[in-house]
Amino acid sequence: MAIRGRWKLLAYTIMLVGIALAGVLVVGRFGGQRPGGNPMNDTRFMADHVRVATDKPFEEVTNSFEASVGQIRR
Repeated sequence: MAIRGRWKLLAYTIMLVGIALAGVLVVGRFGGQRPGGNPMNDTRFMADHVRVATDKPFEEVTNSFEASVGQIRR
């Protein structure tokens, strides 16, 4: 009898864990949407990172860079 009770407890535990995991999957799937109902779009792009060492002050480099490519958003 004790063995049957343990198997029953194990079966209930497995069912409870399955329900909890299903709930997490449902919330994760539907919770990622914006309030308007449209899922967010994911855009990926390649970028090259360039580092340049200089003895000039930061403001001078920033002003020169912004003059050539446009203002940096802060």
